[in-house]
Amino acid sequence: MNITAKLLDYTAADLRHRITIRKVTITRDEELNEVKSYADGDTIWAAVEEQAAGDTKLAGTEPVRSVTYRIVVRYGASIARDDLVKYGSAVLHITSPIVDVMGRHKYLVFEAVDLREA
Repeated sequence: MNITAKLLDYTAADLRHRITIRKVTITRDEELNEVKSYADGDTIWAAVEEQAAGDTKLAGTEPVRSVTYRIVVRYGASIARDDLVKYGSAVLHITSPIVDVMGRHKYLVFEAVDLREA
């Protein structure tokens, strides 16, 4: 079964995990630099599936452990690319576009990554 067919077969019962969307607010400091801050937004049901895990070397830093997740939520959830996702104790960064599965206005799917010290 390909991924699109699987996503089309999702039901509300498949959305078994609670996630909280951390909404971004961008302000400017005295020197007009952007300053991002986050506040908890909606807590919603989602399907959260681990896709890949491994060590990543970010420029000029120690290696970090990265875990990539595919997240499926109901269409209409208020999510933007700059938002964060709280899943358990992890804070995930959205790394892909947020896609309406086949334009059917039923589910949104996106990938997010959890970066932690290795």
